[in-house]
Amino acid sequence: MAKMVSVLVLGVVLLGLPRPGLSLTATKQVVAANNDFAMDLYGQIRSNSAGKNIFFSSFSVSSALAMVYAGAKGNTKTEMANVLKFSGIN
Repeated sequence: MAKMVSVLVLGVVLLGLPRPGLSLTATKQVVAANNDFAMDLYGQIRSNSAGKNIFFSSFSVSSALAMVYAGAKGNTKTEMANVLKFSGIN
């Protein structure tokens, strides 16, 4: 049991380490884009669900669409970048 806990703790620590590749500025741009997307998504869902309780995970939606975006090309990639607020991120 202790060995499993040690491996789990090590995994969590390694996942939390900074990774090379994204600068602090680019990271802040991605965070801002995700926040903007989440607020837009919330606004759309709220306007279509007046008077009802709503529950959704903007992070899950954003993550799933970002995976699709990574494989998109051409006009589809451009449109997805606009929706996800990725336009202008280096």
